[in-house]
Amino acid sequence: MDKTLLYPLFAQVILTFLLAILTLKARIRAVRNKQVSPAYFKHNQGKAPEQMLRYADSYQSQFELPVLFYALIGLLLISQISHIGFIIGAWLFVLSRLVHSTIHIKTNRVLHRMKAFATGFYILLAMWIGFIWLTISV
Repeated sequence: MDKTLLYPLFAQVILTFLLAILTLKARIRAVRNKQVSPAYFKHNQGKAPEQMLRYADSYQSQFELPVLFYALIGLLLISQISHIGFIIGAWLFVLSRLVHSTIHIKTNRVLHRMKAFATGFYILLAMWIGFIWLTISV
């Protein structure tokens, strides 16, 4: 079995865990600095520091579009399809997620973030179309 597709999958998982750790650290810092009450986290409602929200939002977004990435990689592995187009697409998708997260955390410029999101979206869409095409044409 070709495991080449596992590397971008691992990179996406590492990004998600890294964002989880950064989110936790930002939340702890905000509570210690009395910028937010621990009660805030019961329902994540109320006033909170901008930077803490950026980390939390970026982390949360890793459970939206990337879910389709994980499913596709799993299906590609099960189907034993390791076409170079999928490998390149997987790395480009992960790169787009890294850029998206960096923008989200650093500047949060919505237009730039949207471009990074759209790039990953269309890469993943093309990968899914390719997988569907290969699957039904066999």
